[in-house]
Amino acid sequence: MSKKNKGFRRGFRKNKRIKHPTYVVDKYGNLYKYIGITHSPKTNDEDNIPLMKNPNPNDSRSAYVRPYVESDDYRNFGRGYNDWRFSEADRKTVRKIIEKDKEKPRK
Repeated sequence: MSKKNKGFRRGFRKNKRIKHPTYVVDKYGNLYKYIGITHSPKTNDEDNIPLMKNPNPNDSRSAYVRPYVESDDYRNFGRGYNDWRFSEADRKTVRKIIEKDKEKPRK
């Protein structure tokens, strides 16, 4: 994480453009980098990764995360979900997705 974004904290937020909750992992200038969260096992013919426990404490349905980190303008993100949490096993899965993104060469 860059020094200029010292006050940034990871967290769950609603993406208004795609109308799905997301887990925001970093900020670069005017972009948020995030992992999408969904109830669907597939998105655009691509398999999503199942979570052991839904991060939303008020929802018992199965939840999935997208298999990669995406980016979008910070203005497309709305309110945060302060009571949402990943289980310990799911944190490891999310960490792997974030690490895989950090290994990609930057353009």
